[in-house]
Amino acid sequence: LPGQSGPVSQPSIGIGLWIWIRVVKDKKPTLLVLGPKPPPLHGVSHLTELLLESDHIAHRLRIRFIRHAFSDHLSGMGQFEVKKALHFARIWFSQIFVTLSGVDLIYLPVGLSRMAFLRDSILILTGSLMGKTLIVCVGGQGIGPLVQSGGRIFKGLARWAVVRTDVFVAPS
Repeated sequence: LPGQSGPVSQPSIGIGLWIWIRVVKDKKPTLLVLGPKPPPLHGVSHLTELLLESDHIAHRLRIRFIRHAFSDHLSGMGQFEVKKALHFARIWFSQIFVTLSGVDLIYLPVGLSRMAFLRDSILILTGSLMGKTLIVCVGGQGIGPLVQSGGRIFKGLARWAVVRTDVFVAPS
């Protein structure tokens, strides 16, 4: 070791290896799930619920969850409300706080409307700037149709978000 004279004894090497195994190798990575849970019941909320209740995943990862639902009913989805904007601000600050407390991976289903995609791009940017592995879940149709329907600025933003995403998941 630096600053020590003489040979390093075997017990200190063994203890160091033991500490490394216990702290580094046995540490479960932490997954932050930003997603909706029912109600309302739809494909993405059901998938999020299955993910959170999975014993298979719970044995491999520590799970942190921030509810990312903006509507209580399917009829309210896709409509702007001040309440939803304030809820997004709470989600964004929660993402920053929870990520700073030790998150390794972030799972985020993205909305497939322009406004929802723009909103979710802020969460992608935040995770990317914090150096986290991003897992983005897109609907079965993917984001291709959404991107193709947008203008140059929207397509540039979508390309930027795609480049910063490490893994895409498309449930079928």
